[in-house]
This record gives sequence, structure tokens and C-alpha cells, in this order.
Amino acid sequence: MAKPLTSIVAHHDPSPTYFTLTGDELGSLENCARNPAREYALFCLGLFLPTLANLGPDLLKKPFEVTPTLFLNAVVAVCTLLIGAFQAINWWRTRVAFRGVMKRLREKPLMNLSITSVQTPQAINPPEKAEPQVVAHPAMLGS
Repeated sequence: MAKPLTSIVAHHDPSPTYFTLTGDELGSLENCARNPAREYALFCLGLFLPTLANLGPDLLKKPFEVTPTLFLNAVVAVCTLLIGAFQAINWWRTRVAFRGVMKRLREKPLMNLSITSVQTPQAINPPEKAEPQVVAHPAMLGS
């Protein structure tokens, strides 16, 4: 049989630290979190490597001739390399900006707030002897 809930234990940090954020700081944190450049860079790298591997045998053929396969692999390799490099640079700049915002937040003066008492909500600790209530919809009563 389950033991009835008689008290609630709230785990908390004994010395909490709170930071204040301005609207600009929140906006830059949101922009940093929303940037999918790393995923695009990794996707382009994943496309670049196989096309580069496909280029190898065509480039080593004797006599060398430009075939449609060679041309398409070269175009895809160059495009994915350029787009991937651009996205990697974009991700790196966003990462540096995010670290700068976090550094500025950590350097702000701290606000030490103390919690003097914790009020327990009534809904969590119900009264010992609660009377059951029957609630009926008017349509069920026949009126």
C-alpha cells in the first residue's frame, strides 16, 4: 500500500544566482540558438566527400576527357565545398557571438536573492478528510 503524501521536499540551490537580461541580449541568444548553419555545413561536407571520391577515377583516366559524370561531379563538389565553407564560417561566427553574450552575462553583477519561506500550494497537499463532490451536467438531470 502506498504511503500518503504528507510533506513535500523541494530541492533547491542554497545560494541561487540570478542574472538580468536585456531585450538585446535575449534577441542575440535567440538568434544564436536558431542558427542551423552547422547542420548545413555538415550536410555539404557529407555531399562533398563522395563526389570528390567519384572524381578521382575520372581524373586519373588516360587519355583524359571531360565526360558528363566528371562534369556533374565537379560542379556538385565545387558547389557543396563553397556552400559548406560559407555555412561553417557562419556557424563559427555565431558560436563566437554566443560565447561573447554568455561572457557578458557572467560578468554582470549578481543578484543574490534569498528565499525566506516556501509556501506549499493547497492542491498538492489536500485536506485530510475531503468530502467527495458529485458534479452532474444539467442534461443528465433531465431538466
